Amino acid sequence: MNALLAERGVTPAYLTSLEAQLEVARLALDTRQQPMKAEQDATDALEHGRVAVQN
Repeated sequence: MNALLAERGVTPAYLTSLEAQLEVARLALDTRQQPMKAEQDATDALEHGRVAVQN
């Protein structure tokens, strides 16, 4: 199986490269999601405040 994969360019170095790319993508996603979470938290707090004032 290893020989067949190597013939098609699937080498340990290639897999390591893919893992590194995946980690970069995960970090980028986390970075993007942080402000979205903060916005959602602020929206939730605003809604809770509005409900508290109305009661």
